[in-house]
Amino acid sequence: MPEERRPTFVDSLLKFGRTYIKPVWSPDGTKLTYGSVEWSEENGDLCLIRHDGTDAKILSAGGENGVKYTIPYDWSTDGQYILGAAVTRQDSVQLLIISTADGSTNELHTIEASGWNFKGGYFSRDGRSVAYTSVDNDIFLLSVDGTIHQPLIEHSARDYLLGWSPDGRYICFASDRSGTMDAWVIEVREDKPYGEPRKVSRNMGEIVPLGISQEGALYYGLQSVVTDVYVAVIDPQNGTLQATPQKVTQRFEGTNYYPDWSPDGKYLLYRSDREGRDDLGPKSPFCEREMETGKEREFFVQLKSSRAHHYSPDGRSVIVQGVDSNDQNGLFQVDVETGRTTMLVKCSDDTRIRWATWSPDGKKLFYKYMVTSTEPTRLVQYNLESGQEKELFRESSWPTCPALSPDGKWLAFQTLDEEKIIRSLNVMPADSGRLREIVRLQENECIYSVDWMPDGKSILYVKNVSDNHKKREVWQVPVKGGSPRNTGLTMDKITYLSVHPDGPQIAFSSYQEQTEIWVMENFLTDH
Repeated sequence: MPEERRPTFVDSLLKFGRTYIKPVWSPDGTKLTYGSVEWSEENGDLCLIRHDGTDAKILSAGGENGVKYTIPYDWSTDGQYILGAAVTRQDSVQLLIISTADGSTNELHTIEASGWNFKGGYFSRDGRSVAYTSVDNDIFLLSVDGTIHQPLIEHSARDYLLGWSPDGRYICFASDRSGTMDAWVIEVREDKPYGEPRKVSRNMGEIVPLGISQEGALYYGLQSVVTDVYVAVIDPQNGTLQATPQKVTQRFEGTNYYPDWSPDGKYLLYRSDREGRDDLGPKSPFCEREMETGKEREFFVQLKSSRAHHYSPDGRSVIVQGVDSNDQNGLFQVDVETGRTTMLVKCSDDTRIRWATWSPDGKKLFYKYMVTSTEPTRLVQYNLESGQEKELFRESSWPTCPALSPDGKWLAFQTLDEEKIIRSLNVMPADSGRLREIVRLQENECIYSVDWMPDGKSILYVKNVSDNHKKREVWQVPVKGGSPRNTGLTMDKITYLSVHPDGPQIAFSSYQEQTEIWVMENFLTDH
C-alpha cells in the first residue's frame, strides 16, 4: 500500500504494542475491519477504517459486557453488517452480527470454547443465514432470525468451512476424511445439505481460508513451521558462544523440537512433530539420541495429544503434559523403554498444566497451572506421595518459563509488571518464600525459555532482540547479582532451552514460520 494511504489508525495502535488480527475487507474493497488486541491485558477492540486511512472508528470496545476482544470473519454482501466472534472472559465465544453504521450487535449463538478453538463462519450470499465451524469440527447453518440452527456437515473427520460459492448454492469446506486435508463442496437447498459432498482439490494442507471471490476463486493462507533441535557450547567462565550451533539430527528435518538432556548427559530426548500440528499426536514419536554414538531410537506415547516433557531424575521415564484416550487431561509418566503411560496428576477440563519438572529426589513436581478463565495462573509444587498441591506464586498475567535449580532449592521464572508492562526474571525458594528480581527487561522484551547452569550460580535465558520477536538471543546472568551478558547466540525463535547436566553444552529448538497467500482459480467450475 502506498505510504500516503497507510491506515493511520492501525499504525498508531501498533506503536502502543497492540497487534491486529483477522483483517477483512468489505465487499467493495473500500473498508477494512480488524481486531486490535493488547495481549498482555487480553483486551481489544473491533475496528473499522477506510482504505485511505480515514474514518477510523471502534465498532466494539473490549472490556465491555465481559468481552475480551472481537474477531471479525465476514461482511454481508451489502456491506452493512460484519460477522464477528466475541471472546468472553468466561471462555465462551459469542457469534455476533455487528452493524457497521453504529456498532449495534445481534447475538446469534454462544459457543463454549476459547477464541483459538473457534474457526469462524461466513454469511450466506442472501444474508439470511450464517454457516460456521463448530469446536467439534462440524459445520452448522444458523439463520439470522434465529429460527434455524442445524448441521450441514456432521462427520468424524476434521472439517472446517472455507466459504460459500458465488451463487450461494454450495458451501466449500476442508476435510481430512480421505487421509489428507482436501477441499470439498456440498450443495445446500432450503437450508439443508443436498446430495453427497464432492472433492474438488487434493492435499491442500492446513490452510487458513480468506474467502471466495465473486469469480469463484478461493483465496487462502498456507502457514508452515520449520523447527529443528540444535546443540551449542557456551564457555562457563565468560558466558560466550564457542562454536556455531549444530543440528542434532538430519532425520525428519524441520519437524524436531522439545529437547531435554538425560540426567547423566548421555542422551538427548526430543519430539518429532511429523503431523505438523500444534498438539503432538500419536504419530509424533519421542526420539532418544545417544550423543556419543549418534544412535537413535523412537518410541510412541499412547496419548491423544501431548506437549513438553522432562526426564525423571533416574532417567527411566519422562513426564508429559497431555490428554489420554479417555479425554482425561493431566500429567503423565511415560516409561522410556516400554512407552507405558501412567497418570500422575489429573486436571479438570478447563485447566492446563505447563512447564512441568521433577525435583532432584523425584518426590515432587513443579508446574504452571492455568485455568482458562479469569482466575490467575499459579506456580504449584505437587507432592507425589501425599497427592497434595502447594501454591507457590500466582499472577494474572501468566508467570512463564519456570525452571528448577539443580539442587532443587530455587525456582526461576518470568513475571510481568502489569502497570508498567515490563517483564522481569526472578528467583524464589522452591518451598515458597519471597520473590527476588535478578533481571528487569526493557519495554517490548519478553523471556521465552529459562534454565540453570550446572553449578547453580547463573541462569541462561532466551529473550527477543529489542522489539523483534522473531530474532532471539541467549543471555546469562549471575543469580546473586550482577549484569547480564549476551552469549552471542542469536537465531530465529529460540525456545525450549536445556542445559547439559555437566555443561557446557546447551540444547534448544529454533523455528521459522513461513506464511504464503495462495489463490485457487475456477475450482468451483464444475459445481
